[in-house]
Amino acid sequence: MQLITLTAPDGHWEQWDINLTIHALRLLKRYLEDADSGHAINPLAKQVEAFTGTDLSRVANCLTYALAIKHNLFYKLQLITSDETQLPRIYIMLREMDQASPIKRNNSRRLAANRDLFASIQQVTNRDQQIIRELEALIKLFMDGELNYPSLEMTSNG
Repeated sequence: MQLITLTAPDGHWEQWDINLTIHALRLLKRYLEDADSGHAINPLAKQVEAFTGTDLSRVANCLTYALAIKHNLFYKLQLITSDETQLPRIYIMLREMDQASPIKRNNSRRLAANRDLFASIQQVTNRDQQIIRELEALIKLFMDGELNYPSLEMTSNG
């Protein structure tokens, strides 16, 4: 079982199953996106709210982080590159590979210059659109400097 430790601002911590954490974060995110609808908050979302707060962008970032842990995206990113200066380039390449993205430039000169990196991304993602989107979101957290989440921590992988 894969566990994640959630730590509240007051120092209280709990270990949750990663799947339950992701589900709770999705419920909380959905609630915060539509808070004016008058619907009551789901009890599970309320529980995770004690650890993340009610800032929608923070909840979305925590969800991205939890998904990255569950899908081993940190390791996949390391397989692509260990050079942090390449993250913006990788981000753009992932955006171009994301079929849902409006960015669809196939600049053959740039592609030729980054052929090895592009091949590495394709190999690691296996062109799976879900992995591409999740890696894209994770790299965006790195680039925005928002990856510091002491309230979420991986504690066990079994």
